[in-house]
Amino acid sequence: MRATVLIGVFVVGAALVLPVASLAEMTSIVLLSVFAVVNLSLIMLKRQKAEAPFRVPDWVPYVGLAAALLALATSLIGGSG
Repeated sequence: MRATVLIGVFVVGAALVLPVASLAEMTSIVLLSVFAVVNLSLIMLKRQKAEAPFRVPDWVPYVGLAAALLALATSLIGGSG
C-alpha cells in the first residue's frame, strides 16, 4: 500500500513539473525495460524448470527480448530529437 501511494505521489509530481514529451519518453523506456525483464525471466524459468505451469513456444521469449532491447536501444540512441 505504501509503495502504491509513494509511486502515485511521484507520478503526480512528475506530471506537474515535467513536460509531456519527457514523461512519454520516460514511460516508454520504463515499459520497454519491463518487457525485456519479463522475457528474460521467462527464458530463465524455462531453462530451470521445463515443466513450468505455463506453455509458450521456446522462441517467443527470445524474440520478445530481442524486440524489447532493440526498441529500447532505438529509443535511447534516437532520443527525442
